[in-house]
Amino acid sequence: MVCCQNRGLPCFYNTFPGSIVDVSTLKNLLKYPEEYKLQDFILIMDGGFFTTSNILSIVNSPMGITVLQPVSFSLKKTKELVSQHAKSLRNTDTTFRYNEEIMHRLSVPICIENQQFTAHIFFNERVELDQRHHFPPTLLDIESEHKTGKFDSQADAQTCIDLEIPEKLSAFFCWDASSKAIVKNDAKIKENIAKLGYFIIMTYSQDMDKQTILHYYRDKDKVEKIFNSSKEFS
Repeated sequence: MVCCQNRGLPCFYNTFPGSIVDVSTLKNLLKYPEEYKLQDFILIMDGGFFTTSNILSIVNSPMGITVLQPVSFSLKKTKELVSQHAKSLRNTDTTFRYNEEIMHRLSVPICIENQQFTAHIFFNERVELDQRHHFPPTLLDIESEHKTGKFDSQADAQTCIDLEIPEKLSAFFCWDASSKAIVKNDAKIKENIAKLGYFIIMTYSQDMDKQTILHYYRDKDKVEKIFNSSKEFS
């Protein structure tokens, strides 16, 4: 969906078959703004679009697109960036106010296929604390519900996990061969806790400040709501 930056009104939207990471999907989308002679075009990507071919096709486009690309935590580089800069992000000199939120941010260079980008690492301490408070009780409740179940194989246990545990939480459980029960997956839980409150947005523009980046990134949610409403009436 393409929206006007000033008024927030949708200009048009389209749907495409195929995989979200398919570079042809992105190329097909970019044909329309070029055809309509849109200027000052800012492309706010979904994290699922992050591939080397996708990001390079955007920045090398003759349209001069400004891109904001959230970077998924499934990527090794994302975890490394958070691990390397977690301590610095808690320093007072990284603190700023965004609306009513207190945020932290560091910007560090990142190179992809010899192309220089900037990775903006954001940290929201309140979000981290809220998620740390709600995450463990949810896991404990699920573990309690399944503590009496016994499974003879990993496959049987995994079938139960897939069917009875919400998809977004299923990775935090596994089969324990000694007890034959479904238990918490400590390694995955620790990995998840380490990223609570963090998110990374990659940009190609050197002139975009942290307030502007967050403004456009948060506006993506508004665009998605408009898109969902449009689909209901289409």
